[in-house]
Amino acid sequence: MKDEKELRVIQAAKTVFLRYGFRRVTMQDVADEAAISRPALYLIYPNKEEIFKAAARQIAGESIAAIREGLSRFPTIEGKLNFAFDVWTVRTYELMLNAPDAKDVIDCTHGFARQTIEEIDAEFKKLLLEILAPLKSRSYKSIVPLPQVAHLLAASAHGYKESATGVAELRTMIAGLIKLTLTALQAKQTKAS
Repeated sequence: MKDEKELRVIQAAKTVFLRYGFRRVTMQDVADEAAISRPALYLIYPNKEEIFKAAARQIAGESIAAIREGLSRFPTIEGKLNFAFDVWTVRTYELMLNAPDAKDVIDCTHGFARQTIEEIDAEFKKLLLEILAPLKSRSYKSIVPLPQVAHLLAASAHGYKESATGVAELRTMIAGLIKLTLTALQAKQTKAS
């Protein structure tokens, strides 16, 4: 369990990384935003890379919790998937659009934070698999196992963030991916019945 000071640091980190990007942020920036001294910050985190990873885990945890909390509002698998991707992918995309200096934050996901990001992605894929699980109970048979379907959905949506020209296009691309995937899966089920 994180203490109050550590939570303040993580919140401060989210703010300054979005404001300035990763490269420009210093430990002093984080300390100032968290209203603690730099030596006190070093007692909590040894460097900004560790702060970044902690902030990424916190953001992911909040997003997963928001998705889980909201899923019951959607009666269909398609609605649940669209909601999950809206929280997980579209909101992140919007943050990056509104903070142009923070675009280098994405670069961190390919470098020192790769393992953390892979762990976070695994949690999201696990959630997608839970959403897709009712397909299995409907005597689902496919040449593509549901864990692979979850992986394909997550990886494709991640790639869509790179090519989308705006939020509306990103939502349209993701909705199309979900509809195409579910249509293919349901067609396979119908043939198997």
